[in-house]
Amino acid sequence: MNTKENLERIYLRERSALIGLVARKLGDRTLAEDIAQDAFIRFLNSASPEKLRDPKAYLFRIALNLAVDHLRSQTRRRQIEFDSESDGANSEIHSRQAAEPGADRVLESKERMKILTQAIATLPEKPRHAFMQHRFGGLSYAEIAEEMGVSKSMVEKYIASALACCRLELTKKGY
Repeated sequence: MNTKENLERIYLRERSALIGLVARKLGDRTLAEDIAQDAFIRFLNSASPEKLRDPKAYLFRIALNLAVDHLRSQTRRRQIEFDSESDGANSEIHSRQAAEPGADRVLESKERMKILTQAIATLPEKPRHAFMQHRFGGLSYAEIAEEMGVSKSMVEKYIASALACCRLELTKKGY
């Protein structure tokens, strides 16, 4: 049976291979890490994980679909920019670029996400599971407690320790 905990294990076990596959498709490892994380969130939130015949294949399919979607949106964006420049309508593009975060902020956000992903991966199983269920699964502390067979107070402690670990890793890296 494919419980959410089993899905987490599959993701953690296959994360490197998943990132490598997506990075080869996109030619950008940092973007591949973001897409792998998005794929994991969708994978974890699968409507009926117990019905998955091959969860690993499903995870990889989600990631590849997200990568293809990204490539399509990039192609559309380039075409729109080209059409706008050809028509002499550059003002919309320039205002859109001004509203987007700068490259340094995007890079910093990606670096922080990488640090947090690594910190979460180092957590003991129960705190990691509770944290992932709450942050990415959208479950309440009470729902997590019931699923894990522990008290709500224990779930609070698990999540607090996970957050403390994340804060510590960010502080170590100067964030």
